[in-house]
Amino acid sequence: MLLNFIPGFLSHRNFPEKYDSAIAIRTAESRGNVTVAVPGFRSYLRILDRIHTRLAANFVCIRQEEHKMALDQVFVPQARLFVRAIDEGYIARDETISLWCVGAIPYFSRLKTIDFLGLTDEHIAHLKLPDIPDKLLPFDKLMGHQRRADWNYLRKRKVTYISTTPSKFFFPRNDYFRKYSVISSKMPPQSYMIPIDDHVFIFRSIYTPEYFVYFLGQRGVEFYFAEKDGTVRYFPGQGK
Repeated sequence: MLLNFIPGFLSHRNFPEKYDSAIAIRTAESRGNVTVAVPGFRSYLRILDRIHTRLAANFVCIRQEEHKMALDQVFVPQARLFVRAIDEGYIARDETISLWCVGAIPYFSRLKTIDFLGLTDEHIAHLKLPDIPDKLLPFDKLMGHQRRADWNYLRKRKVTYISTTPSKFFFPRNDYFRKYSVISSKMPPQSYMIPIDDHVFIFRSIYTPEYFVYFLGQRGVEFYFAEKDGTVRYFPGQGK
C-alpha cells in the first residue's frame, strides 16, 4: 500500500508551480521525507520517474496539477486577451478561430472555434491517422493529438485565426520587437502579427493580407505579415 500511496503523495508535493507542457514527476528528488531514506526506495522512485517521463512526453498520465496550471496560467489569460481584443475592435465577433485546446478561450470569447485536433470536430476526428513506423511505438505518439485539421477544411469553414503554437495567440510585445523594429526571425513563416499595447497577436489565416488591409487598415490598425521565405511585410493601416 505504501508503495502506491507515497509516490503519489511525493509527486503532488514536488510538482512545480510554473506551467510547462508534459511535466514529468520528480519523486526521487524529494527532500525531508523519511521514506526516501529507506534503503532502495529512492531507486524505486527513480524507476517510476523514468516511466512517467516517457509517458508524459506522449501526453499520457498528465498530472491534474499540470492541467490546473495550464488553465490558470495560459488558457484563462489568453481568453481574457481575446475578450479585450474583441471589445477594442481588433477581432470581429463573428470570426472563427482554430487551436488545439478549445476550453477556456471559446468559453470566454464566444468565438466560433474549430478544434484543430478534432476532439470536438466530426470531420477532423474521422481523418486517417498518420503512418508512424512501428519502431517508434509506443513512445513516439501523442495521445489524442495525432489528427490535425487539413487546410482545405479550415478554408471551407472560413477560419480567420489559426494558432501558430498549440494554445496561444498572444505573446509579450518585447519578445518580438527591438525598440521599434520587429524581430523578423521571431515570426513563424506565413503568419500575421498585430501589436496590441503590451502584447502581439500572432496567427495564421486562410485569408490573404488584403483581407486584413480591408478589415484592419481602414481603422488605422497596423499589422505585419511574414512571407514563406521569412520576409516580413509591414502594413501601417490607413492614416498612419
